[in-house]
Amino acid sequence: MRKKLLYLVSILVVIGFVIGQETGLISFDSFIESRKCLSKELALDEFIDGKLIEKFLNNQNHNFETIIVESPNSKKITSTILMGDISGLFSELKIGDTIKKEKGSLEFHVKSTDLEYVRTLEYGCGK
Repeated sequence: MRKKLLYLVSILVVIGFVIGQETGLISFDSFIESRKCLSKELALDEFIDGKLIEKFLNNQNHNFETIIVESPNSKKITSTILMGDISGLFSELKIGDTIKKEKGSLEFHVKSTDLEYVRTLEYGCGK
């Protein structure tokens, strides 16, 4: 009997979510948009300047794209600024690149041994 009740409640919950999504009472789209905009706001608030010494997908932290930068004063900075970025910068960065991003900007300045470029971070936020 208890198993049937649990099954019935599960079905009702799923139906409730489907109806909520279709009627707009529950909107996963607005949740996703708010996460994109939060990532953008956090990126705007971050300053990075130094040499890229490590980059990886952090399996201890939801596989966030993580970079470790050594600043000119030898301070190591760990950042997840590229989490949610859709510009492709994470895959382009190479260990040893010199990178700089000013606070209040989404422009990432990258200097490699043979290349220098600017990439604007993009989070898909409509605002």
